[in-house]
Amino acid sequence: MATTPERGRTRAASGFRAGYDVYSGDGNPTDNKHQTFAPLLNTPRIYARTPFFAEANSRDLFVQAIVRPDKKTTLRADLHRVTLDKAADRWYAAGGPFLSARSFGLIGRTNPSGGTALADMIDVSADRVLDKRTSASVYVGHLLGNTVVKGIYPDSKGFFAYGEINYKL
Repeated sequence: MATTPERGRTRAASGFRAGYDVYSGDGNPTDNKHQTFAPLLNTPRIYARTPFFAEANSRDLFVQAIVRPDKKTTLRADLHRVTLDKAADRWYAAGGPFLSARSFGLIGRTNPSGGTALADMIDVSADRVLDKRTSASVYVGHLLGNTVVKGIYPDSKGFFAYGEINYKL
């Protein structure tokens, strides 16, 4: 904890980070051998809270700022530039594990564009601890689809928002 001398109050640590994640793709997607890395229990919410891409066949260049104005509040903003690992790769999206006759929460789309640029995204969130058992979160994510997304969805803008209250028994 850091103390702000002018007010004498305690603040939680804040931070900034940048990164580049690479999730390998299949070297030959036409040989009927699936060799793409796919996470067993995928969840996008840890790294990018809008579930439009998975940790498969992708590269994620990002910057993130976290501000904690007090012990109970966390403000977070992320910028992401997401691309496919290779132009021949499929675009995989995941929203977490769920049972389906055809998937386990991981959906793959063929890339019709021949490019690698998937989307640019901004995430903004606020989390607040209300008491020992209760917390609240508000989130907004906005993405602008690039070459790959535009090849599938001509209107390539996305918006995702939610609010949640968590209560621990």
